[in-house]
Amino acid sequence: MIFHVAGTGNGHIQRFTHAQAGITAAGNIHNSRFDRTFGVNVKLTWMGGHREVPIDLAASAEQGKTVRDENRAFEGRMPDYFRLDTGFRIRRNYEHMTTTLSLDIQNTTNRENVFGRYYDDKSDTVKYSYQAPLIPILGYKLEF
Repeated sequence: MIFHVAGTGNGHIQRFTHAQAGITAAGNIHNSRFDRTFGVNVKLTWMGGHREVPIDLAASAEQGKTVRDENRAFEGRMPDYFRLDTGFRIRRNYEHMTTTLSLDIQNTTNRENVFGRYYDDKSDTVKYSYQAPLIPILGYKLEF
């Protein structure tokens, strides 16, 4: 899916919005055998970076906190977002219950995706904050 989003503000100037992004793709594969089911899930997400209001470095240094340049709303853009999620499952059917053992790994490549930018008054520079790193999730489910 590719989409384009823009808006018009008080000054009747058309600008990009925060929702301007990019492409998302997902896939799913399952194999079965007798009373067992094996599953492999893969989800790939790639998007162009979110639009943002740039930081006014001079005003931020003067006030000691992050100050955004609202006259340049959504001109700035974060780096691209990329994330690969994988999952593995084995499901076993018994006469009176079913068990599922799963391992999901979010952000399998451990990429540091940018969450936002902020002004750091200690170093007098603009720095990035990042989203979650690789997260393994082990699960076991009993169904009666």
